[in-house]
Amino acid sequence: MTTLSEDRQHLDFDDDWIVVKWDERAEFTSGLRGSLQRRGDGVKGADVVGVGGRGSAKVALVAEFKDFDNPRIPAAQAADAARKATSTSLIDDLVRKVIDTLCGATFAHDASRRRGAELTPWRPAVATTTTQLLLLFCIEVPRTQAAAVGPWTKRLQQRLRWLGPNARVLVTSSTTPFTAAGVRYRVDT
Repeated sequence: MTTLSEDRQHLDFDDDWIVVKWDERAEFTSGLRGSLQRRGDGVKGADVVGVGGRGSAKVALVAEFKDFDNPRIPAAQAADAARKATSTSLIDDLVRKVIDTLCGATFAHDASRRRGAELTPWRPAVATTTTQLLLLFCIEVPRTQAAAVGPWTKRLQQRLRWLGPNARVLVTSSTTPFTAAGVRYRVDT
């Protein structure tokens, strides 16, 4: 089993998954990210990409962690974090991360024009019409805002509908944890 984490949020993967922290990869940090350096509007990277499944039943994953309810957020910043959790700009940011990550994980090389072996299965998987694309948004919000998370799935599905019928867009949280396709989301409490 492989686990990828960001602070207290975790995704656990069965052994048939090959996953990487995309926003930490050299292909992103020293490759793709530097290609668009406009002020305030650079290239975005999702937290995790991966390919799983057996045989022809492949799943390509793009996942993003957002924790607006982390107990380590200083009290002075908690209200601002809560506002960001339900803002329209969050949806815009998530959609942008999906678009940039799909392109980047498929084609990006690092500054030395190399691509890590962990990304080798990505390109053929996303080029196959039978591959399912799983877009998983792992979002923690204060309990007082939990009702706001429900509509996000529908809004994100509408904004990402151009990805076609093989794309599955899901928002998960500790109150509705995702477990399927050899992937499990969990949060430390």
